[in-house]
Amino acid sequence: MEASSPGDVHLPAPAELVERARTLLREGLPPGLEELRDIAALLVSEDPAEAVLAARVAGLAAASEDPALSAAGRELLRRTAVSGPAPAARRSIQCLASAKDPEGFRAMLERSLEANPKLLDDETVAILAGQSMGRATVEAFVGLAGELLLREEGSPAAEGLVRFIVAFGATHPSWYRRLRHLLTRGSLMGGSPQLRETARSAREELESAFRRWLGPVAHIAVSQETGEEYGWDDVVAFDEGVPERDRHRLLVAIKHSPLIREAVLLLYGGTTLELGHVLPGGICIQHIGEGHGRSVYRVTIQVRGGGRHELALKLAPEQPAESLRGETDWMILCGDGDAAPVVARFGGHWPALHLWTEELIPGENLAATLERLSVRRDGPERLAGFWPYAAWSAMAAFVSFWKQTGRRLVVADPGPENAFVPLYHAPARLLSIAHRVRCDSPAPLLHALRTHLVEATEALHPRLEGLVSWDAVFSAFLEAMGEHEGLELLEAVRGELGETVAPLLERYVEAVRRRGFLPLRLYFAIKRYERWSRLNPGATPEARAQTLHDLYSTYDLTALQPSHPETRVRFFRETVLPDVSGELAEGLDRLIQELRTGSVRPSDLGNAIAALRARAEACDPVADFFLARLSLPHLKPADTAGFATAPEGGTATSDVVVTVRDADGSFFSIRHALSQREVEALHRLFLDEKLPVGFHHRHRFLVAVADDGRVAGGLFYELDAAKRAAHMDKVVVAHRFRGKGLAAALMDELANRLRAMDISTLTTGFFRPTFFYRHGFRVDPHHAGLVRDLRTDGPASPE
Repeated sequence: MEASSPGDVHLPAPAELVERARTLLREGLPPGLEELRDIAALLVSEDPAEAVLAARVAGLAAASEDPALSAAGRELLRRTAVSGPAPAARRSIQCLASAKDPEGFRAMLERSLEANPKLLDDETVAILAGQSMGRATVEAFVGLAGELLLREEGSPAAEGLVRFIVAFGATHPSWYRRLRHLLTRGSLMGGSPQLRETARSAREELESAFRRWLGPVAHIAVSQETGEEYGWDDVVAFDEGVPERDRHRLLVAIKHSPLIREAVLLLYGGTTLELGHVLPGGICIQHIGEGHGRSVYRVTIQVRGGGRHELALKLAPEQPAESLRGETDWMILCGDGDAAPVVARFGGHWPALHLWTEELIPGENLAATLERLSVRRDGPERLAGFWPYAAWSAMAAFVSFWKQTGRRLVVADPGPENAFVPLYHAPARLLSIAHRVRCDSPAPLLHALRTHLVEATEALHPRLEGLVSWDAVFSAFLEAMGEHEGLELLEAVRGELGETVAPLLERYVEAVRRRGFLPLRLYFAIKRYERWSRLNPGATPEARAQTLHDLYSTYDLTALQPSHPETRVRFFRETVLPDVSGELAEGLDRLIQELRTGSVRPSDLGNAIAALRARAEACDPVADFFLARLSLPHLKPADTAGFATAPEGGTATSDVVVTVRDADGSFFSIRHALSQREVEALHRLFLDEKLPVGFHHRHRFLVAVADDGRVAGGLFYELDAAKRAAHMDKVVVAHRFRGKGLAAALMDELANRLRAMDISTLTTGFFRPTFFYRHGFRVDPHHAGLVRDLRTDGPASPE
């Protein structure tokens, strides 16, 4: 026998590897790391069965509880999916799709399909559609399919992804609306005629599969109350305003198609309606209008147990099927996507029945609302107050339609009769998109809005003249398009707007670039505060803070934060802090710009305000009152809070001080430590209580200070901003202050401050667990010690 050197590696023969792999699969045992490396050699085997066998073993490894083995298995599957032979690559994708950790799945899938566009064959599609996958994994397939359908150069892999979309949607009805939207978008806006046709055919197939899943309509049900049989004729009741010719059409449609079941499921989410769920006489159909060649009906459904559903049913027997399909496709695109819906959410289209269902938008159109307000006793004032908001909101909806159609179509009748404007923060909706015309430039759209919506309304209500300027038209455009894209488009068409309008646009663009765009809700929240303030000039700071809070909630300004991170600071600056001066005024304006550009994150707002307050000259108590609430949203108007500033290391440091009261009625100030002396005092408290601790430079120290200036208690913690997590080591209260709620106050204030910094998870050690259980902590298999989810337990002190 030949001697072998220490560097030699013995690799078992292929037959041995195949047998070992089969044994592992038969017994369901994951391989060891060395075994996995050996069996990986089969992935390049010329025998497809052996390559698939190796991929299956790698799948066992990926599913292992051993972190090292699992990571090695996933990495081997990823490499095989991208560069392995097709059979092994397909098996690898199947294994990775069912893995709990989908990290990098989208990128791997894209690379795999670039290497082998036919990877998703019929068998693989069927297996993937039938296996359990996490939402993030499905999103990877869906997102990539949507992207490839829109590529102008096309992609051979798109066809396989579209087949997966149809197969998955056929077995997962909860995804139907999302997938229908994706395929509808592809059929209207696909990158090539072939892709558009592929998406159109797939959409029809998906719709058919979904309706097969809905199943046939039952014609007889048995009353739970009487035991008597009843049918749809007993359930459906027509209002006397429904024409006889339509009664027959509608009743036949309801009896012989699942259109009611489909509409309720899609519009109300998760509710599958059967005949037996509805009491006799429980469906009422009322005629509510005519227009654009169709009759509109309100369908009200009363179900057992007191539930109620309402939807709109539109009947258009004379409209050509192709025209109707185009209209309903655009409704799906503009009502069911990720963006705020511009039209009613869509139920289903039944071409053979000449009807479709959609969300019922309650209320009257804008023209009717304005007319109603104009004849009320208090109408003139309310009309003048409502019109600027309504005009802006309605114009933004018409622009949004243009944007969502890929800047290619506009509604031909952009007047107040075709818009529904709810109060406050809900966006306007378009009532009909039946008449659409081509439009490739913003200029005709802007002029149409000015003419058909603003000037037409002013002609009917002369007292409104001048309340909606061209600036409002431009603002509605930016509201829909976004500040950056909207400004570029406006500047590009300045020459097309005419000699009168072009200078107005130039001034508007310059002002927005200098100060930033005020979105609709923020603009009108500020205006409403100003109106209240003029009527109540002597309002206390507490009353003003409560009004701020109410307006912030009413106009849902929190929803603006992702796209306009400066919202909160600008709202305070324009309402309760307009008259501050010097470094404070300059600093707030600078902070607004820094939030807009991203150089300061909203989660750092508290620190930025504290730093600004430390640099600024002495502030009056009212300014400090509002700066504290700007920093910490959880503060209630009646809470006592301000700022404490102290010199430290040659500079000033500052922090918000919140005053709390213990069970004996004694007051304490809770804030971060402002000096090394206070940190040392906290350290001594821990030592006095026989709690050895070690502080380091990453720690932050929250302290409770008694009236005499002594540190009465505190805690220390450190942040991991990248993981949106914080770890609190220990909390301590001096012996003579114990049992009076001071530790609880410290914990609540810490949680509130962490939320303001966008921290979602707080951990601590398994020390005094009973105390921490009372504060929302729990054990968790993914964390050592105890953990508290700050997203789900709400603020300790509501705003």
